[in-house]
Amino acid sequence: MFKKKILAIGVIIASVLFFLLVLKSMGLLEESVVLTNRQKNILMEQGLPTDYDELSFSKQVEIEAIENMLKYLEKKYKSKFEYKDYTPNGAFNEERLEAISADRKDLGIICVTREAKNGKWVYEDDYDELLMAEKYKKELFKFLDKQIPGKEAKCVIYTDISKYDSKKKDIVASSSAQNRIGIKGISVERFKYLIKKYDNWMSEKELQYSTSTFFVLLKEKEFNNVSDSVISDYIHDNKYVKCVEWYYDLDEKTIEEWK
Repeated sequence: MFKKKILAIGVIIASVLFFLLVLKSMGLLEESVVLTNRQKNILMEQGLPTDYDELSFSKQVEIEAIENMLKYLEKKYKSKFEYKDYTPNGAFNEERLEAISADRKDLGIICVTREAKNGKWVYEDDYDELLMAEKYKKELFKFLDKQIPGKEAKCVIYTDISKYDSKKKDIVASSSAQNRIGIKGISVERFKYLIKKYDNWMSEKELQYSTSTFFVLLKEKEFNNVSDSVISDYIHDNKYVKCVEWYYDLDEKTIEEWK
């Protein structure tokens, strides 16, 4: 009986040691942690202690996760990134870091996620998609510059890329994109003409993936307040002069005017 108890205790100790080794291998347990200046600045902005040992266990895990996810970006892209926000893994959400490129702040928020697989962290990010979206937008601006004349005419473009073929030169033809184009300073007739020209332009391409483009003709006030989220609100709240969606998927094309 005594031997069985000793054996059981030994199994428990071995299990605990194994669990601690797994945590340590995944970066969740450290014998002694010296925080970087970046980590200290993040903690100070949150009003938290900058001494690692004074942090709660959950905050220790978070501040290490933030640093590791930023290091992942910097190693992959050979560039500096700045912390914006962090969401820990939960029942209804995945672990997520929001950052911006120190060199390309115009790209906006970069999202990084990670999950543990076979004792290692597997990371994913959307930085490449943001870079491709900028290239895509440049092609759209080239097209629009030829179609929207006059000093008063202006446009803004918001593009999300979900899929692309980096081997193809024509980024518009080889990307799955969602575009929202806000326009001011042109007549309704010119707006309709623009849609036709865009349709012809896209029809000449061998599109690989689905693409959706909203053309939204706006008044001066709405245009001056426009942003990526706001233009989507304009579309759904009917705050526009004219709105047309051009959509392509699986060789089927539709052009629909929103009422």
